[in-house]
Amino acid sequence: MPSQKEFLLSIEAKETDVIFTGDMVGQLSPDNNYDQKVAFEWLKDEIISKK
Repeated sequence: MPSQKEFLLSIEAKETDVIFTGDMVGQLSPDNNYDQKVAFEWLKDEIISKK
């Protein structure tokens, strides 16, 4: 299991990974109002930082 720091570094790498971000867009309905930047910030602020 990765440490909190390792997990955060992995998430931050995914934020700028064109393949990862493109996969997310392709999996969501066009009607879905999804902001990936907001989602990453929420994940870091609400989940990772509280561990």
